[in-house]
Amino acid sequence: DLFIKAIASSVETTGVEVATIYPNPGGGRFTLRFADEPSAEGFNVIVTGLSGSVIERFTNIREKEYVFDISNYPAGFYTIIIESSALRSSMKYILIR
Repeated sequence: DLFIKAIASSVETTGVEVATIYPNPGGGRFTLRFADEPSAEGFNVIVTGLSGSVIERFTNIREKEYVFDISNYPAGFYTIIIESSALRSSMKYILIR
């Protein structure tokens, strides 16, 4: 059996929440709910593995809630990087089977 403690599931930058991720841990499909409406340029979301290598890149996300799917990757820990011209924040995601 795999036991996982809960981890923080929201991103903060300088004390302001940027986004919430759910479910976390999850099976590879997760939703990011941004605290504010994305600007016209949108957000870029980068998913990296433990080694730091980029496995997925989603660009120009302009919705307040967006569903991502990385279920084709192995179980493990991933970093979700959210960036725009005004910010860069990261959070952890746990993919379980």
